[in-house]
Amino acid sequence: MRQNAQGRLTENPAEPTPWAIVGIEDRMPDCQQELKSVVIDRVEYDKPMSDTIVGFRTRDDTARTVTAFPINSEGLYRTLANAERDAVARVIHKGPEPVLVRYQVCGSGGYVSVLDIYRTDRTRR
Repeated sequence: MRQNAQGRLTENPAEPTPWAIVGIEDRMPDCQQELKSVVIDRVEYDKPMSDTIVGFRTRDDTARTVTAFPINSEGLYRTLANAERDAVARVIHKGPEPVLVRYQVCGSGGYVSVLDIYRTDRTRR
């Protein structure tokens, strides 16, 4: 397991592939926390040809909704080595496998920030 100032990549002991990113943002006391299973429709990067993920988007065709989840990339990537940066992309990836996202919604404008992301293909064991 590797821990930085904010985010922590968590590894399954039986496999070296990370299955969660924990502590991307600090929990805020007056925010509503939610846990949701989503399929990532699009991964957003800070600029073209970059490996720095700044967010992702999900789509629910049944409900006809699109949800954007921003990532605190500065806090997440600040102290990660290159191999660990690559591991982030193995957790935050475009579907078809769903991921569990724990996030908080703050303020009257409903500002969303991601706290943790878990790969569901690693949690079914």
